[in-house]
Amino acid sequence: MTTDDLEALKRQLRLLLPERILHAAERYGDFAGQVPSETAKEFAAHHAACKSALAHIDLLVKLLRWAADEAGLDEEKEKEKTPGEADFLIRAREALEREETDDDEDDAP
Repeated sequence: MTTDDLEALKRQLRLLLPERILHAAERYGDFAGQVPSETAKEFAAHHAACKSALAHIDLLVKLLRWAADEAGLDEEKEKEKTPGEADFLIRAREALEREETDDDEDDAP
């Protein structure tokens, strides 16, 4: 891959990823909002799927930052551009941690 190919890839990522991130976040919200089954196995599968979706969104955000940083954007400007995404990921992670804590408390004798 040449330098020109890499720059073209980064330009394409900067154009495509914001919409893809928003779409993934919306789909995550829809899925996470579903009431999981009461069985432990199905609840654990729902929980794992939510964590996987968050990891996917997090990876897309990191990829976008990589593509943007190479375009000459400094870290402060990038933070200003994506506060909603960062807030979303922080809130989602906190919610998953609360669920895990609640699950651990429920499992205690």
